[in-house]
Amino acid sequence: MLKEVENRKQIITDYIGKINKASKELNKKEHFKDLLHRLYPSDVKTQKIIDKISAGSEKSVLNIPRNDRLHRGSADSLFNKVIIEFENDLRKTGEHAKEQLAGYLLGQFNSGEGYNFTLIATDCLVWRVYSPDISQLDQLDNLKEQELILNEDKDSTFILTDKNADEFYHWIDRFLFKEEKLRATLKRIEDSFGHKSSTFIECYRQISTVFKDAKLHGEVQVSYEQWKKFLSIAYGSFDDTESAFVIHTYLSMLAKVLAYEVLSNDDFIDDEEMRSILNGSIFHQHNIRNFVDNDFYHWVHGENHYPQLKKTFRLITQEMSNFDFSKVDEDILKGVYQELIDLDTRHALGNIIHQIGCVNVLLANSILKLRIRF
Repeated sequence: MLKEVENRKQIITDYIGKINKASKELNKKEHFKDLLHRLYPSDVKTQKIIDKISAGSEKSVLNIPRNDRLHRGSADSLFNKVIIEFENDLRKTGEHAKEQLAGYLLGQFNSGEGYNFTLIATDCLVWRVYSPDISQLDQLDNLKEQELILNEDKDSTFILTDKNADEFYHWIDRFLFKEEKLRATLKRIEDSFGHKSSTFIECYRQISTVFKDAKLHGEVQVSYEQWKKFLSIAYGSFDDTESAFVIHTYLSMLAKVLAYEVLSNDDFIDDEEMRSILNGSIFHQHNIRNFVDNDFYHWVHGENHYPQLKKTFRLITQEMSNFDFSKVDEDILKGVYQELIDLDTRHALGNIIHQIGCVNVLLANSILKLRIRF
């Protein structure tokens, strides 16, 4: 194993030297593809993905909304829900790369792809990761390329040097291949499900869309009103926005799926299991009751709305499947919970007060602590 790690570091160190000597974007892209082939020489599945990266170069993207009309463009690489914009030197053309990514994202979105993308701008040493500003999530189908705000996820951005060469291998694996199951940690769960993650962004959009219609029905309206009443009694005055309710709904769904994964470490959750997770019945098999029963968010598994939200549930479970929950040793939901509840500090979705709680998140943390203890 040690020999394998040292060999990997040497391959990446050699790559750094080649990139530093290269003066053209095309040459750097070729060096990067060669790096991937050398890092994954015998992995057939990964080689197929690398081939897609090569084939995806200059892939056409339609329906890019600019000032006068819809345009078409060519993303440097678009594969597996990852859009990469290569540049020769991000210090000089970083803003141009962001504009290109904004256009490609909206083009894919307007072509019916939805939002579940990782946006990366790179000069093959600096790899900057971007996501849309959360205040614009419900406007993506109306924005022009120049209007979309992309924020850098500095926690995910990677600047490659000789000192962190081996870490780069794990960064590549996380963003491009996801071949290895990751140990579930607070930081990793936050990166995968927090407000900058593609999972949250698309789930928030879909839940919001369904809720706009669902709230017209009596049962859902009652849940929403009970939620507002409960929090007003518990915490006094607060902004009872629909955005806050949607975020709490997402947190509730996430907490339930995560709690089940911690209990079962199940590699695949089918539709029947998903529904039993959301309505709480599957937890009875583990002698856990009153975890989900009659919460404010039961509307998501109702006959009228579950079919519309199945894609949302699948996004969460697919991302969750990348993690190994057999060795959970910390409060892994804490980061996502605090981050989403504190969105007001990021001028995003209005004044959602810091103290607002999510009952299911707290209960899920209790399950996590029980698992850690025993």
